[in-house]
Amino acid sequence: MKHYNPSLVVNARRILEPKGEYLSDEVLPNITPVLEINKPITNIIRNGTTNASGTTTIFILPADKDFYLTSIHFSLFADSASDLGNVTVRVNQDGAARDWNWAHVTLNSAFFAEFLCFEPPIRLDRGTSILMIGTHTVGNNSRTCTITGYTQESTQSQ
Repeated sequence: MKHYNPSLVVNARRILEPKGEYLSDEVLPNITPVLEINKPITNIIRNGTTNASGTTTIFILPADKDFYLTSIHFSLFADSASDLGNVTVRVNQDGAARDWNWAHVTLNSAFFAEFLCFEPPIRLDRGTSILMIGTHTVGNNSRTCTITGYTQESTQSQ
């Protein structure tokens, strides 16, 4: 039994046609949707906020499971009396620290936010921490970081 799904046709055209790929009317009824049934589901959502310079631990990864980072959202607010405010998110991947750094202009009130989505997700080292690091010496800075990801049982050791 064939099932013709018009919304599937609309979505296929929406995705392919801007890239210069076109589907003929003869091909469209033969498109078969595929459902990925074993796709991992995000089961970790953690965040941290600080107004002080220094390091804040966002999440300590389990030592007995693999953790895959799917996204990072961070923001930085600084008032007009603030010096150079910055925020760094640090993770450990394949035995080395990996940093994402952001800063804003000195003596200028600012709000800055960024959202990074990782596809494919990034596997991080077991038993390590996801850290938010920030510095400033005058004025008010507020930093926030939210991470999402999932854990997965694995027989492989790191």
